[in-house]
This record gives sequence, structure tokens and C-alpha cells, in this order.
Amino acid sequence: TRALKAVTEEGTARRLKDARCQVAGKTGTSFGTYSGGSYRDELGRRKYQGTFVGFFPADDPRYSVICTVFSKPTSKQFQGGGIPARAIKNLVNGIYCIDPCFQPTLSESK
Repeated sequence: TRALKAVTEEGTARRLKDARCQVAGKTGTSFGTYSGGSYRDELGRRKYQGTFVGFFPADDPRYSVICTVFSKPTSKQFQGGGIPARAIKNLVNGIYCIDPCFQPTLSESK
């Protein structure tokens, strides 16, 4: 778990560092193929598949998540720590706001 937490604290998915609860996980990036098995189109562009897979809260997991994004042909870099990590951060923050396990227990005052 320590290594997977490091991915979101200081590694390729550090966009998740400031999520509302600590996420642990792993990013991955691969090239998509064109017909004929080539990794580049006639303009030299690539298609990418970026993935983030993880769980949260990192120290007491309740949820597991995976997000895979397929890019259009591009000459720019595309990584699992980019769009997929941002999507997971939005999901984590949304669940954090509605799941009662993340809310503080209130006691009645006298």
C-alpha cells in the first residue's frame, strides 16, 4: 500500500494528492494501434490509452476505481496521471460529500 500511496502523493498521479481523502493506486499508459498494426498514423501521430486504477480511503479501503481514457490521434503526450487521474479525483470528492462514513459524527449539545 505504501508504494501505491506514493503514486498519488509524489508520483505520476499526484493530481490526486489534494483529493478529500487519500487515494492509492497506479497509472498506466499504452499506445493504441491503427489498422495494420502500426502505432503511428500517416502524420506520425499516436493514439494513447491512459488508465488510473486505485482504491480509497487508502488506509481503510471502501471503494475501488478504474478509469481508462482513449485519446484521439495526437502528437502530444497523454498519460494515466492526466485526464484519468482528474476524473478519479472528481469521483472521490463527490463520493466523499455523500457517503455518511466520511462525515463527522455530531453529538447533541446541552
